[in-house]
Order: sequence, then C-alpha cells, then structure tokens
Amino acid sequence: MSQIRSTLSQGQIIGIEFADKRRYRSGIWQTAPAVSETSESATVAAVQKVLAEHTNDYVRIFSIDPRLKQRGPAVTIQKPGQSVTASVGSGAQSVAVSSSPVSGASSNGSGASISPDLAQQVTQLVNQGYRVSTEYADKRRYRSGAWQTGTPLSGNRPSEVIAALQAQLAEHSGQYVRLVGVDPRAKCRVLETTIQRP
Repeated sequence: MSQIRSTLSQGQIIGIEFADKRRYRSGIWQTAPAVSETSESATVAAVQKVLAEHTNDYVRIFSIDPRLKQRGPAVTIQKPGQSVTASVGSGAQSVAVSSSPVSGASSNGSGASISPDLAQQVTQLVNQGYRVSTEYADKRRYRSGAWQTGTPLSGNRPSEVIAALQAQLAEHSGQYVRLVGVDPRAKCRVLETTIQRP
C-alpha cells in the first residue's frame, strides 16, 4: 500500500476504524487497536489483519501526526465485498469526521435519550482509554463551524460518562451536539460525530 509508505515516511502513524453496514449508515465507526509499528511491513501486516477480521465491514485508515497532535483525512480502503485503494491524506474517498447524526440520540420535552448504538460507542471509547467530550452549536454557529466546547464528561466507567452525556444533551436541547473522542497518548481526536440536531 503506497499510502502507508508515504504516511510513515513523513513520520506519521496509521489509525484504523471499521463499521458494519448499519453503523456505517449512522456514522458510527469503531476504532481498531492502534498501529504502533513504524516499519512499513509491520504496519501493512497490522492493516491486513484488521481487513481480514472485518471482511464484511467498511474499513478506513487515517494518518496521525504525533508532532502536531493532529489526525489527517480518513480514507475508506474496504467496503463489504470489495477492497478500495486510495492514498492517505488525499481525502479522495471519505473524510475524517462524520456529519451524520447517530441514530437514536434524540431530544424531547423530558430530556435527551441515549440510543443503544451511542451507548455502545461511548462504552468502547472509554474502555479503550480514550477521553470523551462534547461540542455544541446553535444554528448560526453551526453554519459558520463555530463549535463551543461542552463541560468535560468525567467518569472512569462507561455508565458514568453516558449519564454525563445524557445530561449535556438535555442541557443543549435544540442545538447541534457532537461527540468527540480523544486519544490522550497521541493527543489527537479519534472520533467526531454529530449525535443531536435541533
């Protein structure tokens, strides 16, 4: 994979995410174990292992710049039943974040509800050692891309983080809210997905 060679030669590392058809439609990507290898052969082997384990899933890779603490554009390299080749960093196939809301995260008069899919996503992030936070925006700020940072979702257990998330969704009812997952080691975002819309 030439895109892996190019990414590693720039001093970056590779991240991998996957999603089945249902989660793909909802914009919910699951994070595979981080590829800590810096050699091309070891990184390719790690990517191929994930592809083999998720032959019927969508799989995408993205570059992580450990110096700038930034995540590059994600590129889908496999779709159910077919393999897609593209260069990391070109953004030709897909982007790093999802603009699709997570199904089932809704707001109503009595507060916000957390869907099973969203709860599972949060649980996975917490169990993998990622920090979870939110950002919110009203319609005007959403159009200009000016997101505001929500109160940190504290808690060491998924149930505590989910409860804090539910409170924030209720607090920002009528606004756009997106979930953010951060890798504290690489100091970069591993997930951004909109979970509530007005």
